[in-house]
Amino acid sequence: MLADTMSGVPGDVTDAIRTNNAIDDPSLAALHDFTHHLLLTQGRPSNEEVTKFLNAGYNEKQILAVILAISVKILSNYTNHIFDTDVDAMFQSRVWQQ
Repeated sequence: MLADTMSGVPGDVTDAIRTNNAIDDPSLAALHDFTHHLLLTQGRPSNEEVTKFLNAGYNEKQILAVILAISVKILSNYTNHIFDTDVDAMFQSRVWQQ
């Protein structure tokens, strides 16, 4: 929801991420693919994946921003899971049922 409303990421992109479908926007697809690779490799991306991300128009500062975003999300999720935090009303429409 934050991506949709605060960052201007179209809802169809966040829906595609949630449903594991292709993202039509090449720049956002590159961001998704790099972020996913970071998660799968536990922060050990291959040189090929880093180069692919940089060649998609991103820079090293943006790699650090991705790492920061992952870190914040993990901290938030772990805290919410441990303390069984209720989802705020404004986020109810985007609750993810796995």
